[in-house]
Amino acid sequence: MAEMPPATVEVSNAVVQRLVRDQRPDLRDRPLVRVANGWDNATFRLGDAWPSGCRAGRRPFR
Repeated sequence: MAEMPPATVEVSNAVVQRLVRDQRPDLRDRPLVRVANGWDNATFRLGDAWPSGCRAGRRPFR
């Protein structure tokens, strides 16, 4: 299997929390947990309810 390329954009919990606060203030108090890093995205769980995830790009789209 090929090695995962390095992220061009670092997506921190703080960045995702700020995006959630700005774009979905109704969800801002839910706990945020990084679940995984993929080739193109970082995946986070937002609270315990389903569906409760969000993805953030790690590399620019072309």
